[in-house]
Amino acid sequence: MDVSTKENSDKRQRKFWPLELALGLLPFSLLMQVAVWAIYLPFGLHAVADFRSLYTGGYMVRSGHARELFDFDAQMKFQTIFFPQAVKTSRSIANHPAYEELLFALLSFLPYVHAYWLFLVVNITAAIASVYLLWPRIRNLRKRWYLAPALLTFGFFPLNRALLQGQDSILLLLLLCIGFAMMDHRPSTAGLVISLGAFRFQLVLPLALILILWRQKRFALGILGSGAIAAAVSILITGLHGTKLYVDHLYSTGVGLSDPASMAKFATLPLTMLNLEGMISALFWKRLPHVWIEVLVLIASILVIYAASRMRPSFEVALVAACLVSYHFNPHDATIWLIPIFLALCGPYTTEGFFAAAMLFSPFVSLLPWKGEYGYIAAIPLLGLFIAMMLNPERRLTQQKPQAPMVANT
Repeated sequence: MDVSTKENSDKRQRKFWPLELALGLLPFSLLMQVAVWAIYLPFGLHAVADFRSLYTGGYMVRSGHARELFDFDAQMKFQTIFFPQAVKTSRSIANHPAYEELLFALLSFLPYVHAYWLFLVVNITAAIASVYLLWPRIRNLRKRWYLAPALLTFGFFPLNRALLQGQDSILLLLLLCIGFAMMDHRPSTAGLVISLGAFRFQLVLPLALILILWRQKRFALGILGSGAIAAAVSILITGLHGTKLYVDHLYSTGVGLSDPASMAKFATLPLTMLNLEGMISALFWKRLPHVWIEVLVLIASILVIYAASRMRPSFEVALVAACLVSYHFNPHDATIWLIPIFLALCGPYTTEGFFAAAMLFSPFVSLLPWKGEYGYIAAIPLLGLFIAMMLNPERRLTQQKPQAPMVANT
């Protein structure tokens, strides 16, 4: 490439208008995060946050009550003992696979406030490490403004929500970034790393399925193999009875969410989810029986996975599709959107870049008082990005090749 061609290429990258849009709205986003921290950090310190359930679950595992971990009444009993005032204000129930609670069992040796601060530091460190791992793949973003990746990351509402709620979504982001960095050279190891995020199995399993359909066998086997170990460890922790309670809990917080009482009990509302579940629930809420809504979600999820399988293997396509079909996807889970957002903002496709820029700001919808009815709006740019990928001729799979390497749009 001669000098003039290179200069013209750099000029086009600097004028990529979706990136300019994202940077133009960045001051607003950062200002909003200051307000979010000022309002919600005191809630977290007083146990009105999701970290309360993780901390309580860790204590139950450490103190010999692991078999009761997914017993709703037992969880509420321990939370009431430790956090009587917080329980009156909000409800948060442990619903992740038991192996994850080994981490929180260690944190439960500390007083709650100290454990909350320590996990906050861990999450901030994980966020910084994630940006570092993405650094080689976001050159265009760095060229436009060296501080842009860091500022866009910490101006992203889902990440700040995860920090303040004491959620584990940032740990999943880190594991995905590690796997992404390793996938070209050590796909099996990359799969093993990503499968450590099986505490969000509703994301990891569809990701593995798409990889299998793409014939990325070593990558997919790494995910499934390590995931099976995580499942076995969880069963050993809770026993068969505790595992049955967990399965019952998953049913109750899924198909069982058919009335306001069950939604209030488990503090879960399908309409607030940032995926197909949220969008389809919003369209047919009170118009169809809940079980039929779930059938429609399943059909739409199958169509998304099939459409992804007909595209060229790329990590961002698989991740966007997995987010769409994830059974549960709350605002803090959208932390992992940072990967496809950054890749799209650094890529050549304007439509994808536009939807990526919209994804940076759409999660603010979950802060609004009417989020219970319109929370699904935040997921529309995610669906738009997937459709843009699907309609892009350069992404279509023209010839199936076994073990075709995964690529990133950088």
